[in-house]
Amino acid sequence: MIVTLSEIQRALDDLIAGTRSREEIARWADSARRADDQEQLAFDPPNARDRIWRAITYLMGVDMKTSPASYLHSTADFQAFRKTLGL
Repeated sequence: MIVTLSEIQRALDDLIAGTRSREEIARWADSARRADDQEQLAFDPPNARDRIWRAITYLMGVDMKTSPASYLHSTADFQAFRKTLGL
């Protein structure tokens, strides 16, 4: 599996815009983590490995809830995280 910086940017943009579900993005990020566990994960570009991995671990938790009707992370949180990645 190859994860690109543009895929990370698209996932964050989709979260902010609400065009993909948090659950879908968290599942995708978790599949990247599983690929890494099996040493089958590559990063594109390779020099963005740390930024991509940091985003994968963040995105795995975007579907976490504080109650049955309330998510832990807000749209503002996604925007702030995007900025920390320089995207």
